Amino acid sequence: ADLDALISFSVEDKPVKKARVENKKLREPAATQSEKLVLGACLNGTSTFEEIEELSPNDFYSEDHRIIFNSIKTLWSEVGVGDVKAVAQYLEQVNSLEMVGGITSLLDLSSDMPQVYNLDSHIEMIRSKTASRNLLAHLEYSANQLVIGESCEKVQSDVIDLASKVQVSGRVDNTSSCHDLVGDIDTLLEPRKYGIACDPLAVVWDQFYGLQPGALMTIGARSGAGKTSMLGQVLGYAAVKYSVPTLLLTFEVPKADALLKMICQVSKISYLDAIRGNINSEQKDKLRKMSAAFAKSNFRIDDRNSYSISKLRSYLKFRKSSNDEVKLVALDYIQIASMTGGNDRRDLDLGKLTRGFKGLCLEFGISCIILSQLNRSADREGGRDPQIGDLRDSQSMEADSDVILLLNQNLMKDSDDDPEYRDASVSLVKNRCGGTGKFDCRFHKKTASFVF
Repeated sequence: ADLDALISFSVEDKPVKKARVENKKLREPAATQSEKLVLGACLNGTSTFEEIEELSPNDFYSEDHRIIFNSIKTLWSEVGVGDVKAVAQYLEQVNSLEMVGGITSLLDLSSDMPQVYNLDSHIEMIRSKTASRNLLAHLEYSANQLVIGESCEKVQSDVIDLASKVQVSGRVDNTSSCHDLVGDIDTLLEPRKYGIACDPLAVVWDQFYGLQPGALMTIGARSGAGKTSMLGQVLGYAAVKYSVPTLLLTFEVPKADALLKMICQVSKISYLDAIRGNINSEQKDKLRKMSAAFAKSNFRIDDRNSYSISKLRSYLKFRKSSNDEVKLVALDYIQIASMTGGNDRRDLDLGKLTRGFKGLCLEFGISCIILSQLNRSADREGGRDPQIGDLRDSQSMEADSDVILLLNQNLMKDSDDDPEYRDASVSLVKNRCGGTGKFDCRFHKKTASFVF
């Protein structure tokens, strides 16, 4: 309002004088309480880092909060945890624990924030205050330009330009207009490429045009009905024949055994004969040749049951930044995975897990396959074909999955025409790309392979 009260400027003095703001320093916009709530929710385990990862250290006004947030971010990316004990140990290792007030400060944050139900609104508040501080910084810069004698027209132009670059809202608008999405309709109508293929299962795979990017597939079966065998067929052809960068998370058998089973399966040699040594030299040569093909493929296997969705996301981001993107992720199997934790009810944990995998599919444009056990309803009801409601422990699989396959075979009876096979069927009970149906097939017992 009074320019003379704001600045002291004289043509006889030096051309630059500091603005008189020291005596009445304005308090910068900050959402300190929201910062405490967000950090406390992570420290006491009521929220995971993936729920607040859109924030950055610079969004926090308090230096202590910036250090704590950075520690939580580092720990989640490396070990998948960020509780008080882990953060305190990490800060002590980097000589920063006393800078944030010691472990007492961490305990206060954790204990004072028992539950945060409106976490999104607090994140919105933090981002909004950050935007306000950035805008103030730009305005202060423009005021200093006036002090040193810059023309009003030039400063006005700079203010408008700088202000337009500041995100005033705490959220980014990720929506797309129909105009942006459609563009040229002929582009949308161009034939798409066939998704990830599996030659032996082509009669089923053709129903959804291959496993498309962004799709989540669930393969369900009772114990011993062949879900891991079908997954082996899919991954073997995807990684070796079609060179799809693949990641398998297997929590049922050691990774070396999982790989040997797939090598034997694709080579059409009995895994049991191979580990017993009951194979001839020709079969050994065939296995060596196939193992060399697997060795050249971009196929990785991990049997450590210590993953979290955020840790898996960090791994996928690392591979993408290294120009070595993963295109197919498989989990064997979901009921024995320990990737979430924190809930007494297993169905809530599994629901969070399937939603996390679906989110990874959409974010990275990859395909995911999850194996799931079925409950015993079909056995109690006279051995009927499995239905979508038979998926064990999680109704969310029905909603999150794009494709659901349910396997069925009579484990106690061989095929009438050939004792080396068992009669089986694959029921396509959900398909976002087309119709559903039941496909009869046979299961070759020695090579653990489905044959149509």
